[in-house]
Amino acid sequence: MSSLYRTFGGTLRSLNSLTQAGGKRVRCFSTPAAAASSSSGVQDDPSLWVRSVLPDVGLIKGVNTAEYTFENISKWENVTAFECGVSGRSYTYLQLYKFSRNFGAALLQSGLKKGDVLAMIIPNMPEFPIALHGTWWAGLVPTFVNPTYTATEISNQLKDCKTKCVVTFPLFVPLAQQVIAITPELADCKVIVIGGDEAIDGCHSFGEMIKTDSSGVNLAKGSDSNVDLERDTAALLYSSGTTGLPKGCMLTHHSLVNNVHQFLPLIKIDQYTDGSEQGKALGLLPFFHIMGLQALNLITPRFGAKVVTLPLFDPDMFIETLKTHQFTSIHLVTPLISFVINHPDLGREVFKNTNNIYSGATPSGEAMIQRLLEKIGHDVNFQEGPYHISKGCQDLRRAGGEAPLLSPVSHSVLPTAKNTKVGSVGPPLPSTIVKVVDVESGRTLGPKEKGEICVKGPQLMSGYLNNPEATRNTIDSDGWLHTGDIGYYGEDKYFYVVDRLKELIKVKGLQVAPSELEQTLREHPKVLDAAVIGIPHAEWGEQPRAFVVKKDDSLTEEEVTTFVKDRLSRHKHLAGGVEFIDAVPKAPSGKILRRNLKEEYLDNDK
Repeated sequence: MSSLYRTFGGTLRSLNSLTQAGGKRVRCFSTPAAAASSSSGVQDDPSLWVRSVLPDVGLIKGVNTAEYTFENISKWENVTAFECGVSGRSYTYLQLYKFSRNFGAALLQSGLKKGDVLAMIIPNMPEFPIALHGTWWAGLVPTFVNPTYTATEISNQLKDCKTKCVVTFPLFVPLAQQVIAITPELADCKVIVIGGDEAIDGCHSFGEMIKTDSSGVNLAKGSDSNVDLERDTAALLYSSGTTGLPKGCMLTHHSLVNNVHQFLPLIKIDQYTDGSEQGKALGLLPFFHIMGLQALNLITPRFGAKVVTLPLFDPDMFIETLKTHQFTSIHLVTPLISFVINHPDLGREVFKNTNNIYSGATPSGEAMIQRLLEKIGHDVNFQEGPYHISKGCQDLRRAGGEAPLLSPVSHSVLPTAKNTKVGSVGPPLPSTIVKVVDVESGRTLGPKEKGEICVKGPQLMSGYLNNPEATRNTIDSDGWLHTGDIGYYGEDKYFYVVDRLKELIKVKGLQVAPSELEQTLREHPKVLDAAVIGIPHAEWGEQPRAFVVKKDDSLTEEEVTTFVKDRLSRHKHLAGGVEFIDAVPKAPSGKILRRNLKEEYLDNDK
């Protein structure tokens, strides 16, 4: 077990004492607007717009996200909601509800007010949903921070959104204090610490705050006269793409609640009832990522399932947790799928109770998914996706490149597909409209034609904070969000994402998708992993270059190039060469950081 993990473990175990601390919904049945004309003047064909194969859902109005999350908890208030996989510390659904309301009351009593931003710099832990929903009960706006970021990166984010309060973890208190010290705009920022054996000067105690009596405190409700659920920002997730400082993606309560509501018909999980077996989900995907935030903090409570949290990936702890808890649902990304496939200690017995495996953030490739299904060895519902609208929110790591997708879900494979649609992100969710447009002309394309995927629906972000130009460049005047993803759909309305618009390699004017080459390379028996970028070429424009991680040390460059030549057309051959590396650089979500590789190559080529 890593030393960092031991540090996490010791601190998490010290939090066990925390567990001892003591509106009407209105449904609006409507669907996205279906205006046929395009104000941009580009030819648009509404007959080629793609809707869900499922009926539209009645959209929900009149409740905020916290109200929606806890709507049904009376059915399972005494079962465990969240449990720490390291320390065993846990909270029931009733404790989660009460403590979150108490925390919300304490925030208001501290002087914070509606619309103030609270930054969460904490790992995956059972207190995360308490702090999250408490923020919403107080009418505040949470923003989520990757704890591995530098002080400068965090300072840029917190300064941009005018953060008034930080919730953190003892291990990250020095980082939070450093951020405040280098950011004059944060001079009055409050710091709240979850856990710790001793009080920290200048910081508030989360454990004391969740003891606050919330009765008599005017906590936020969706029906409040000063609330606009469709316009007021409910969460800020920071993103970039490929240039500039990260931008704050503004999500509303309307978008968060309705995206969960859109997704519920596609989930193959039994709702908990007295006497039934409680579902169990692995909580390893980062909660600051929309997939972990939404799937594990917003959707899971709708079924009364238990989430077992891990603060980071440690191979030994990951294996032990899988064996101990026998999860019914597991959320993975490509690196974790590869680990499961290749580790001898993870056999069929570990997954005997697993009914659902969800994979997101980056395509895993058909070959890898089939190997996973073969290893599990029984009927399991594998859903690649759910597809999170990409350009709506991406996170630029400090060295450049893409990291976790941070925006709501627009597509998901249906459980009825029964693993026959491996590689697809699925059809659109109910109450969602999608089209594919030509990247040059903007013309709407039909089935099997590749272009940029554009989305309309209630789940869309409202825009970028303090950045109207970036908003206009992403959401057009007709309300279509341009994802920046290249893909196509079949006659059955199942969508396939080929690559990112900005990462396509242009070879003699022909487009080459790095992901196609990467998937092909991973099929080689001597290749463990691979990444492909385009490098400049005077005549061709660009050439594909592969970075390969060996599974077998005997692998040669010639073997790699020949393998690709035998399978793909000439403009996709690795004319830019092959380089062997120890590991492919990836973000926590599993997305390949191709920009890192390209910048390093260009620096070395000077």
